[in-house]
Amino acid sequence: SADALMGIKTEDGKLLWRVPLRTDAKRHAATPILFGDSVIVNSHTIGMRCFKIVSEAGGLQASPAWANKDLKINISTPVMVGSCLYSQGPGANLVCVDATDGKLLWSQDKFGERFGALVAVGERLLVVSDRGELVLIAADKTKYSELGRLQACGKTWNSPAWSGGRLFLREGLTSGWKLSCLDLTTP
Repeated sequence: SADALMGIKTEDGKLLWRVPLRTDAKRHAATPILFGDSVIVNSHTIGMRCFKIVSEAGGLQASPAWANKDLKINISTPVMVGSCLYSQGPGANLVCVDATDGKLLWSQDKFGERFGALVAVGERLLVVSDRGELVLIAADKTKYSELGRLQACGKTWNSPAWSGGRLFLREGLTSGWKLSCLDLTTP
């Protein structure tokens, strides 16, 4: 929510646990990431934080596992491949973070201005920058490895969708929205 991370019981909406997490923008734009029995969240105010969900006193509690205050990721939701998180970083960079301890494994410049959205496709990542560039990279925790790059659409702050070898992109920031489909299947 705008001021907390919560676990909610799906059957009846009962609150299971709650951690206050206030941001300067009064919003959390990124989606929390589940990692085993932990939840990882990020924002420009709090950086990236991980909470382990544990049984305590007949209920559940969120216990802090790690925090990386330097990973001030504004809007983008990280994508997990194995035990690594890939995301637009605090600036115009792409980052790879170890989900087990929050340590930055690598950072690569030249990924748009402020927003990038990623889709994991096996051991590869499709990155769409806010400038509409589509970049294919290897999901490699040891180094940045670019496999291809092209101008796929105009300016966008929308997350792409992947289905059956096709990438769906929505472009436009204020008006004149356009939906495109790129067939990325190999013959």
